[in-house]
Amino acid sequence: MTCGFCNKSFSSGLTPKILKSGLVKYYLYKCETDGCGFKGKSVRAKVILDFAEEFLSTHLFTTQSNYGHFVKEAKAEQGIRTQQLNSDIMSLTKLVG
Repeated sequence: MTCGFCNKSFSSGLTPKILKSGLVKYYLYKCETDGCGFKGKSVRAKVILDFAEEFLSTHLFTTQSNYGHFVKEAKAEQGIRTQQLNSDIMSLTKLVG
């Protein structure tokens, strides 16, 4: 999972909460990136899973062209992220080197 604000990876883990009915543990994703507008905030995994289920139920790959369109968009996104990672690597290399 990645943060929608800073595009960095979320950390994740179980968070216990005591309710009247007893102890409940929630699985949460949390951004811990310095300077991110979402830092310290979290989202329950159930919210993310519900969103994914809704997305997949409305974006069925029932035709070859529909699937092809999805693949094209995914490859474009992969290219953008690869460029960003390469840029980050070059910046860090200059700092260390």
